[in-house]
Amino acid sequence: MVVVEGEIDLATAPAVEKALRKAAADGISVVDLTGVTFIDSTGLRALLTAHSNAGGSLKMIVAEGPVTKLFEITGVNQVFDLAATRDEATAAT
Repeated sequence: MVVVEGEIDLATAPAVEKALRKAAADGISVVDLTGVTFIDSTGLRALLTAHSNAGGSLKMIVAEGPVTKLFEITGVNQVFDLAATRDEATAAT
């Protein structure tokens, strides 16, 4: 499981994307975003790219709040496989 915290923005998105690419190559398919407080368009693109590069197999854990709202507004909640808790995310993996 990859745990991402803080903001995913222009400054941090490249590192997040790199970490998720490595995780996917290592067979890790769960990303915990519950500690993420903000995602800008660059961060959203990084998550979409990582998801695509992983063949759409990344499961993202998100808590109610700004990240969930962003995913709903942009429609990516229909693209990402979302879970509310770590238990829920790992139950099927």
